[in-house]
Amino acid sequence: RAVCKMITAHEVLRRVFPSTLQWVLFKHHTIVVSQRKKLFESRDELQEWAQDILEKYGEVIPGTSRGDFTPTRMDEYWPDDAIYITEFDVDGDNDVYLGHILLPEAGGDELLGNDMYAGLLARKRREEDYEGMNVILTSFDDPPPAS
Repeated sequence: RAVCKMITAHEVLRRVFPSTLQWVLFKHHTIVVSQRKKLFESRDELQEWAQDILEKYGEVIPGTSRGDFTPTRMDEYWPDDAIYITEFDVDGDNDVYLGHILLPEAGGDELLGNDMYAGLLARKRREEDYEGMNVILTSFDDPPPAS
């Protein structure tokens, strides 16, 4: 019997985003990625910036840009798994990427080929992160890859 390896949000971040970018991962897998030319000098500085971004853009307001989402299934990287990265609108702020990593266990079989469901679930999780502001990992404490 084959053993399925669980894919983590951290693995998705490492594989999809360039290692030169700084990022923050929140408890429910919302990601804030800095696209600024000037790097943050500390974990605290990066985390505070990411929490400010989530405070500004995290609340879901349907019918506005705060309710918009663009889900993309990551089948280029994981063709057999329903892994999505959903991008959220940040009003043209080119210094930030606000998104969400949705893993198969979060949405079950409904995720397979269902972009709308993936986007709505990601938006709900973004709002949960907005309410909790719990950072679980940053690029500063990025552990080395498992061998």
